[in-house]
Amino acid sequence: MTGTPLISATRSAAIAAPPHTVIDLVADPRRLPEWAPAFAARVEERGGGVWTVATGPGPGRDIRVRRSDALGVVDFVSVGQPDRGAFLRVLRDGPGSHVTFTIVFPAEADPEAVAEEMRGVEQELAALGELLAP
Repeated sequence: MTGTPLISATRSAAIAAPPHTVIDLVADPRRLPEWAPAFAARVEERGGGVWTVATGPGPGRDIRVRRSDALGVVDFVSVGQPDRGAFLRVLRDGPGSHVTFTIVFPAEADPEAVAEEMRGVEQELAALGELLAP
């Protein structure tokens, strides 16, 4: 193995909407503030598939969104470190979907910071469920 070791944490939830509906919402960076405001209170298109997301007055982070409807994949990856980011998988679950959300952290990440980030992911999944509720 080369590079810096990484760790990951995953949360999942059932969403009462079909996979294509979940993917359409999640893969649109403009909609991030609706369901992930702690990650992206502001979103700006930079061009070339790059988006800047910010939560406060600072410069923000540049990300790319990778989407595959056929595979049920929506990934938000760092422009500078494409192996780091948030990785969503959307699976059919009867008439709805099962959404799995994994975040990759550096191996030295503080466990409490990881736990706090994952509490945010749980809130984001709940917000998605509310936005897509019938």
